Amino acid sequence: MTIYVAGFVLAALGFLVVGLTQSYAMAIVGAAISGLGLGAFMPNTTAWLMRITPQRVRGRVFGGFTATFFLGQFISPIAVAPAVTWLESLRNVYTGMAVLCCVLAVILVILGRTLLRADSTL
Repeated sequence: MTIYVAGFVLAALGFLVVGLTQSYAMAIVGAAISGLGLGAFMPNTTAWLMRITPQRVRGRVFGGFTATFFLGQFISPIAVAPAVTWLESLRNVYTGMAVLCCVLAVILVILGRTLLRADSTL
């Protein structure tokens, strides 16, 4: 759970840097920071799924995980286009994503201390 929270916080920081910067160099730095945070999700999720999934259905579970991951990559530009129109600029979309990542980090902290506490002992 800690890795997910740290990942969301790093992603939020990177998105905020990209959303607020005026320079190309700082946008690259922000993208690297958010990439570091989001990059932690894949191995962490894979390890978690491997731990909780029975061996007989792992192929289907990981196939679904991979399909969902790439579906998200496909859908993201389709979802961002209306968001740019609604939020009036791509900078605002990045800033909004930073806020969303912070909210998700807080939710995970709360869930980690309550509902998901038993899972942390597995």
